Amino acid sequence: MTYTRSLALTLIAISVVAGYLLFHLNGYVDATLVIEAKTLEMGNRQVAVLDADTGSTKTVTFVVGDNTGADCFYTIELPSIHLKSIKIPPLSGEGRFQVDRVILKNDQVSYIWNSKGECEQKTIQNGKIHREACKPDSPVLTANADKSLTISSIPTLGMLKSFKTKITIALSSGLLMFFSGIWLLRPFSGQKPTVSSQEYLPRAAVILFVIVYLYQFSLIWKYAVDVPYWEEWVYYFEPNGLLDGLSWKWLFSFWDFHKIVFTKLVAWLSLKLNYLDFAQQKKVNYIIFGVMLFAVYRFKERLLGKGNFQLFTLFMLFMLSPIAYANHMVAQMSQTHFVILFSVLALNYTISIDYSAKTEILFCLCVIAAMFSYSHGLAFAAVYLSSKTFYTVYCGLKKPVDRKSALLSLLLCYLLIALGLYFWFFMDKQPAPKWPLLFPVDSRFWECLINLVGLGFGFNDEGIFSGILCLFITLLPCILLFQKTETRREITTWQIVTAILGILAALGAICIGRGSLSGSIKSSRYAEFAFLLIPYTSLAWWLLLKNAKWRGLFLTIFWIFCFITYQDDWAAAVIYRDIEQIDLKVLECVENYSLGAGDGLCPETYGEPIGKYYDRAKRYGVNFTRQFN
Repeated sequence: MTYTRSLALTLIAISVVAGYLLFHLNGYVDATLVIEAKTLEMGNRQVAVLDADTGSTKTVTFVVGDNTGADCFYTIELPSIHLKSIKIPPLSGEGRFQVDRVILKNDQVSYIWNSKGECEQKTIQNGKIHREACKPDSPVLTANADKSLTISSIPTLGMLKSFKTKITIALSSGLLMFFSGIWLLRPFSGQKPTVSSQEYLPRAAVILFVIVYLYQFSLIWKYAVDVPYWEEWVYYFEPNGLLDGLSWKWLFSFWDFHKIVFTKLVAWLSLKLNYLDFAQQKKVNYIIFGVMLFAVYRFKERLLGKGNFQLFTLFMLFMLSPIAYANHMVAQMSQTHFVILFSVLALNYTISIDYSAKTEILFCLCVIAAMFSYSHGLAFAAVYLSSKTFYTVYCGLKKPVDRKSALLSLLLCYLLIALGLYFWFFMDKQPAPKWPLLFPVDSRFWECLINLVGLGFGFNDEGIFSGILCLFITLLPCILLFQKTETRREITTWQIVTAILGILAALGAICIGRGSLSGSIKSSRYAEFAFLLIPYTSLAWWLLLKNAKWRGLFLTIFWIFCFITYQDDWAAAVIYRDIEQIDLKVLECVENYSLGAGDGLCPETYGEPIGKYYDRAKRYGVNFTRQFN
């Protein structure tokens, strides 16, 4: 297909119409209802929402997931309509639940009712939180005889989208649709007279991938809250930390058991540019994550050649699951993105017949950068250097003409990485472990590793059967590639096996450090390492299966398998909305301390009182402290 004037005009017309419809048909914001309560029964409940414009009633289902009477909250995204009233059903049977707080909020205002029905209104004015008693024109909460609650007389304050917001949504959606059409319908190489619909599938897969990436980015942008989390209180606000200026000692000091040089550099830039805005850091982190995704795609291109395995992005799609939400909603977790990014870049130079100094130096720089991004980089370094050594000995030295250059390249790599390891271990004193380490001689290590492999394939519940199955699917093509004479010496075989073993080694490092902690195996923060096994495994099977028919059949079955296992892991809006509510609760606790109404103990954000850290952050004008009156 070639571009024509009529095609271009058609794309423009469709994009303009889509933007116009979004501008005029989507005039209300998404309000959120939060119910903080204790319940003794579980089950599905429905909130009834009355539309003031049409008079119709819409229902929103939410799940009451606790029956122990513990403090819980339920965030419910309301329809984008002109809200007239909201009816909250009884959460359990009579006498079996207690509502502590009800919050109705949008981007401009929050209405908060306590257990006595007293209403408080919270707004942001000139960048500061402003609280006051609800005004006469504020919503009214009424307790009904059947134990349900009704919110009525809801004003339009904050409910209407501004012109700027509407035009931004319309323009961005229209442009996305236009450029997606240009990408999809651009001419094919070779000027084919006819093009089958199947040839558009790879392009459609890329468009789908980009749209899902941007959708998740929009959620992170919307729900990111400017507040520190856990170690960030200590490592940024303790004496001789970030606030005292960038120093070599602080930059290369241990953060728990890790060296996170690049994450600290990002924090330092944030401090200089926007007073250490944690919400902005989360957005920057997701951009870094996007760069890492691009590096994975480029690795596929270098491994297989451009134009091969064109549906690879469908296997990368699972990397956009919010199963790794912890790495997207905690500012410091850019360390995970960085270590994977540099490990993927290093793969491009790990196995090579080009023994030039440039190639070896690039390999060493990427490996050392991974080591100083996160401690898991040590695991990648061990696997990559071992694989490089074995390949050189097994394959490179078979050719006498390459023997000298091969040995010199290995020597150069060992010297440079040894220098990096020296600085990693001896530039700062490593802290003692806070809990027992778990080594491979302990059966719990292997149980942990198998569970983490299962997590990468979407299995969130602990259990070794699913993990064993996934590990079998992952390792089988590696074994068969080495078993076959025609593939065991190929560079591509060694590259993809090295990639898979690197991920398994990183998961093993997690088990050594965290495997002894109860309930820590299936943590979201580890999913980003584990779900890389899906695209890597698909590449291994693509290399193994030479017959196009069998290759297509197996990869289709493998993709369907992953789709089924991930079917419960796509509720991004719900996950990020809940995290926002937790962060807002932390922010409220910090605000109480700043006003002298609390002791600074905010267990959702740190296990000790954060008072001394907050005081120091306040003294230096860190951004999140500026919003409190």
